[in-house]
Amino acid sequence: MKYARVEWEVVQEIYETDDPEDPIITNPAQIWVDVTGMDPQPQPSWVATQTNTGWVLTPPPDPFLRDRPVFMEIMHRQRENIFNRVGLIAALALYDNDFVTMEAIKVAHRAMLDIEEHPSVIAATNLNDLATAVVTLYRAIVADLPASLRESFNEVDR
Repeated sequence: MKYARVEWEVVQEIYETDDPEDPIITNPAQIWVDVTGMDPQPQPSWVATQTNTGWVLTPPPDPFLRDRPVFMEIMHRQRENIFNRVGLIAALALYDNDFVTMEAIKVAHRAMLDIEEHPSVIAATNLNDLATAVVTLYRAIVADLPASLRESFNEVDR
C-alpha cells in the first residue's frame, strides 16, 4: 500500500508499506493519505485539498502557466515605455512632414502590438523560450527601422 504524507496542503513524501498498522502512517501528528491505486500516482509537491469526501491530490500548477501573465505584463509595460518614447519622434516627424519616418513608426507599432500573436510566442512552453521569442521579434522590428529613427530613439532620453 502507498501513502502520501500531507503537510501545508502539499504532498511531502510517498511511503510504501504492507502493514496498515505501520507506526509511521498511524502517527496522529502527521496526515497520511492512502494513494494505493490512484492513477496517476501522486508525487511529492502535488497539491492536497481536503474535501467533505476525503483528499483530492493534483499535480502542482505549471509554473509557466502561472508566470507567463506576469512576463507578458512586464512586456506590455516595456512596450508602453517604447511607445511613449516613439511618440515624441512621431510628433516631430509629423511636424516636419517626414512621412517615411511616420510610416516606419506605424509599421513598428503594429509589429509590436502583434508580438503576442506571433507563432513563436504562442508556441513557447517555458519562460526562457518565451523571452527568447519576444527578444528575437523586438530585434527584428528594430533591425527593420531606418538608422535615423533608431538614433533618434536613443537620443530621446538625452
